[in-house]
Amino acid sequence: MPLTLSCELAKIDVAADQPVLVFFRVTNFSKEPVCFTTTFSVYPHKCGVFFDKKQCFCYTDQVVEPLQSVDLPVLFVIKKQIFFD
Repeated sequence: MPLTLSCELAKIDVAADQPVLVFFRVTNFSKEPVCFTTTFSVYPHKCGVFFDKKQCFCYTDQVVEPLQSVDLPVLFVIKKQIFFD
C-alpha cells in the first residue's frame, strides 16, 4: 500500500483521567486517491481496558488524495483504575 502512518510523538506522558490529544500523519505516495480503514489496539493488551478512546479515525473510511498528507486525531483518557488493578 502506498501509505505511511506515523505518530507525531515518539513518547507521550499522560495523567490519569485527563484527556490526551495526539495526531497521526498519513501520507499517500501514489498518484491516485487511497481509501483506508485502521483498527485500534493498545499494547500491552492487558492495559486496553484502561484506555478510553473518546475520538478516533479508527474504523471509518478515510481518503487521502494523491501525494497528500493528512493529520488525523485520536483523543483518549487513561482511567485511574490502571494504578489499582
